[in-house]
Amino acid sequence: MLCGVGDYTAKLVSEISKNSKCTIGVLTSIGAADSGNKFLESQNVQIFPIINGWRFLELPKLVRAVCRFKSDIVHIQYPTLGYEKSWMPYFLPLLLKILGLKVVQTWHEPPTRYRFFPNAVTKDNLIGVEPDYLQQMLPRYSLLVRRKSSCYIPVGASIPRIRLTDEERSSIKNMYVGSERKMVAFFGFAYPTKSVEELFKIADPERDTLVLLTKLDAINNPYHEKIMNYFASGIWAGKVVVTGFLSADDVARALCASDAVILPFQHGVGMRNTSFLAARLQGTFTITTSRCTQGYENETNVFYAQPGDIQAMRSALSIYVGRRRESDFHAPFDWKNIVDAHLSLYINIAERNKDEGARGQMN
Repeated sequence: MLCGVGDYTAKLVSEISKNSKCTIGVLTSIGAADSGNKFLESQNVQIFPIINGWRFLELPKLVRAVCRFKSDIVHIQYPTLGYEKSWMPYFLPLLLKILGLKVVQTWHEPPTRYRFFPNAVTKDNLIGVEPDYLQQMLPRYSLLVRRKSSCYIPVGASIPRIRLTDEERSSIKNMYVGSERKMVAFFGFAYPTKSVEELFKIADPERDTLVLLTKLDAINNPYHEKIMNYFASGIWAGKVVVTGFLSADDVARALCASDAVILPFQHGVGMRNTSFLAARLQGTFTITTSRCTQGYENETNVFYAQPGDIQAMRSALSIYVGRRRESDFHAPFDWKNIVDAHLSLYINIAERNKDEGARGQMN
């Protein structure tokens, strides 16, 4: 499914299935039927692409699937594009708790919408993907989640680390921008909070070709129309490439071949921004924004500017464009550590469940 949280979930399922004996069921939308087939190669993964819109009418079908699978733990990711504006997924923890199931929730961003109220009140297990996620919550949610058992497990890049020879890098660059221009990339969904329009102020049209590793739909999305207006004519005409959605491997190759990646997030980068993690992983010079960190970080080959500081990002691009970090960068949490943290949590929940059952029998 075309969703950053969906990509992360797919990678998490794949890594857990390769590194444990857990039997994993993925309950998802009917649109994932074809994309889920790659996981069927693993004997301990089953895909249930049965949800036709996350509406309350789908609840009986969902409950039957969970019960047939005999789930010990149900792990739900919030939020996803697939849920759209439906409230049903947010009531699932309440319903599953009534059925006697153990629930884990991962919140990929601080809740701001009232839809999070139903799943905030349950006494279950909460994972945040940034170390200060509890402090980022609005007071009304901080009070509600006190009943939960909370922990921090970061996300990892869903795009693989790739290595290219000089010849391979030149070939990819020639395919996108030719041999005489700099390849400056953006990767991710084009939302207003990504400030994609700032790329046209940061990059130099005399030197750079912008490669937007995303899909734009000017007909149905006013923000996409605004972006496309920047290069429909004028100084950027003919100097922008929009790739549409690419496979993870093709995204990795494009990022690795780029002379720079620019991610000018409106509110500053966070460790939940998997597009940033993917770019940093390739060793390509990356420009992003932060309210906490400023300047160039040699270890990661990343330049941080204040959100909206066009001049600082433009200057950094001129200085560092084309610089690469060839040595591997070891993040505090790689996928092995992420998997181990999940498995440890699952085992602790299972052991608590056994202890509660034993106490119940004694009583």
